[in-house]
Amino acid sequence: EHAKIALREGAAAVLLLHFKGAEPPANHEAEEALVNVLGALTALLTADGAQDALGANGSVAALCALLSTRQPASVRSQSAAALANLLSGHGDNCREALYRASALKQLISLLRPAEEATSCRSLVLAAEHAAAALANIMAATGPMAAQQAVDEGALEALIGQFRIAQVRPEQLFCALANLLRHHPHLAREVAKDVPYESLVQLVGPGDVSDGPRARIGALALCVNLACHGPAKTRLIKAGLLNPLTVIIEGSHDKVLKDHAAAVLANLLEDHPETVAKVFLEIPDLPRRLVSLLSSNMQLLTTTRQHVTRAIALLASRECSRVSIKESGAPGVLSQVMNDTNLARDAALGLLNMALVAKDRDKLLKKDVVKDLVKLLDCPGVKYYAAGALANLTAGSKKAASQAADSGAVGLLCHLLEEACEWPRAEVDKEADVAAWALGALAHIAELVEGNSVRADAAAATRSMCQLLVEGEGYVQELAVFALGALAKSGAESLRQSLRSQHRVAEALQRVCHSLPEGLLKERARTALRLMS
Repeated sequence: EHAKIALREGAAAVLLLHFKGAEPPANHEAEEALVNVLGALTALLTADGAQDALGANGSVAALCALLSTRQPASVRSQSAAALANLLSGHGDNCREALYRASALKQLISLLRPAEEATSCRSLVLAAEHAAAALANIMAATGPMAAQQAVDEGALEALIGQFRIAQVRPEQLFCALANLLRHHPHLAREVAKDVPYESLVQLVGPGDVSDGPRARIGALALCVNLACHGPAKTRLIKAGLLNPLTVIIEGSHDKVLKDHAAAVLANLLEDHPETVAKVFLEIPDLPRRLVSLLSSNMQLLTTTRQHVTRAIALLASRECSRVSIKESGAPGVLSQVMNDTNLARDAALGLLNMALVAKDRDKLLKKDVVKDLVKLLDCPGVKYYAAGALANLTAGSKKAASQAADSGAVGLLCHLLEEACEWPRAEVDKEADVAAWALGALAHIAELVEGNSVRADAAAATRSMCQLLVEGEGYVQELAVFALGALAKSGAESLRQSLRSQHRVAEALQRVCHSLPEGLLKERARTALRLMS
C-alpha cells in the first residue's frame, strides 16, 4: 500500500534521478545513499504500474549498468534485487534487458562463485538476486534467451553455487527450472549436483522466505528432473512423495497443484521401478487420484491430464493394477475418454488394465470398445486406442464383434500401413504401434464369424507381410497369426496378394519350422496352404 502511494506521489521520477547514470560512489556515505535509493526502488517496484513507468524511462539499462564490477558489492547486490523486481513477469522489460542492456553477462558474472563471496554477504545476496533476474528473463523471453544463457555459462555458474552452498537455493532452483524447460536435455547435468533434500524441503509446507514463488520454482525444477531416470530415485529417497500428494489433494493454489501433479506423472513415466516404489510408499495413491479425478473440484485441464496419466501409469504394474481397478478407475477412465484433452492417457490406462482376461470382461461392461474405435481416427490418441483394442479383443468374441461392428477394421488397416511407412528410427521408437494395430486386426479376423470382416482386413495384407519378413519376435508371430486368420477365408484375391509379396513364403516356412505345435503354427500352415 505504501508503495502504491509513493508511486502516485512521483517517487519513481525522484529515484530515477539518483541512480540513472550513477558513477561509483566516492566514499562510504555516498555508497550507503545509493544503496538506500536502490532499496527504495526495489520496494517501489512491487506497486502496480511501477514496472511500466520505470521501464519506459530507461531504468532497465541504468540498473544493468550498476551491475558492473566498477561498483561496490553492496550496490551491485541491491541493483540486482531491483532489476529482478523490474523484470518479474514483464515481457518488454525482460526483452530490453536481454537485447539492449546485455544483462545476461552481468548477471552470470554475479552468479560465478568468487573466493571473496565467502566473506562478503553482499556478493552472496547479489548472486541470489542475479539468479532471480535471470529466471525472470528466461521465463519471459523463451528458448533463445535460455540458449544464450547457456552459451554465456549460466548452467555452470548456477550449479557452482550449489557446490559452495553460500546462496539460498530458492532462486537457483527457479532459474534452473526455467532453463531446463527450454533445454530438458541438460537435466542430466543438473541432476548430478542439485541438493535434493533442500529441493524437497521447499516443496513442503514449511516457512519459505519467498513463499509460493519458491515452492512453484522448486516444483518446476522437480518437473524437469523427474523425467531423468537417476533423479527419480533421488527425489523419492529425499521424501518428495508425501508433500506432493498433500499438494495434489489439498492445495487451493491451482498452479501449485498442477506442478505437483506433473511431477508425479513424470516420476512414473518410463520407469517401472519407480511405479513400484511409489505404490509401496503410498498404497492408497490410486484411490486418492481416482477420487480427485472424479470429484467436482475445479482443476486446470493440464492437472486433469497429469492425474489421468499417473493413473494410467500406475496400472502398468501388476502390484498397483489391482488397487487401480478396485478404486473405480475403469469407470472413471471410460468417462473421461470422451474428453479430447484426456483421451490419450485414458486409452493408455485402459490398455494397461486390459492385460488380464478377467479384467477385460469388467471393462467390456463399461461399453468402452465403441469409444476406443472412435479414437482410432484421433492424432496422438489412436496408438493407445489400438493397443487397448488389441488387449480387449484378445480371446473375446464379444469385444472383437463390437470393434468390427463399430468400424474398427478399416481404421486399424490404415494405422498399420501408417506405422509401416515410418522411417526406421521412428518405427524403433514406436515399435508397439504396429504390434497393437496388427494384434487388434488379427484378433478380429480370427474371432468374428464370416469372411466379410476378413476381406476388409485383407486391405492390410502388404503391411502384414512386411512385418512378417522384417519383424522379429512377437511382432513376427502376430503377423503370422493375422495372415493365418485371413487365410481361413480361402479367398483367391488373398492368395494372389500373398504370392506377390517378396520372401513371404520363405518367412512363413522359417517361422512355422521354429514354432511348437499349437494354434500359431496351425495358422502359419493355413497361410502356406493358401499360397501353394
